[in-house]
Amino acid sequence: MIYKCWAQLPHNLLTIIFNIHSMKKYIITLSILTLFLSNKCENQKNISVDVIWKNYLNTIAKKEVIDTIKTAYITDKSIYEDGSFKIERKIKFPNKMYQKVDFSDGRNEVYIYNDNQGVVIKNGIKEKMNEELLGLYKELSLIFPEFYYTEKKGDISYLGMFNEGNTEYFKIRINNNTNIDYLINKKTFELYKMVADDFEFIPVKREKTNGINIMYEANMVIGKKDTTKIKINEIIYNKMLNDTVFKIEY
Repeated sequence: MIYKCWAQLPHNLLTIIFNIHSMKKYIITLSILTLFLSNKCENQKNISVDVIWKNYLNTIAKKEVIDTIKTAYITDKSIYEDGSFKIERKIKFPNKMYQKVDFSDGRNEVYIYNDNQGVVIKNGIKEKMNEELLGLYKELSLIFPEFYYTEKKGDISYLGMFNEGNTEYFKIRINNNTNIDYLINKKTFELYKMVADDFEFIPVKREKTNGINIMYEANMVIGKKDTTKIKINEIIYNKMLNDTVFKIEY
């Protein structure tokens, strides 16, 4: 089944990263991806990855808009072959996140992260977050982690320019524990796809809300055959969030 986050789905893209149980690792994380049907076009070794990345970020929002956002409340629903799940997220910049996953078969999972500590609650049973999850939620608690990546810090690297059909794209590797590749359209600088070892993430519907280009719908193709359809129901930025929801109790 699916857990971990599609938390930042590409309205801030990492976003969206998921862990996949019984379907293998990774949906979300987001925060996401290396299965191409593409052919390498040219290398363009002289191109700056920071310039490409900045142009990509500008398709999401201006940095001054991102800087005004201190909390996020997000709900979404995902449908896959064997069922569905709903996710509720509460995020408080820069280091707090609560995420609840309700599966259609009655199971539920809760993930709470608070300043380098975390707990996972599965059907009422608590356990400490492992290092991989702590690293993931540390990034996701930034709300828009992509806006903090730079080549200088080693967060991103340029792997070349490629094409798939009539679409040319830059391939940017996110150098964290997910090793997600962002395929950025050469003409528009919008996200074309995200890919990882066992799934690819394909944007379907974008819409600008309050100065932010939010990805409201996307498809996640797992193992080249199973498709999970993801739809964001609600996003509220700068909503008052009670700190008690982020309390860690083992």
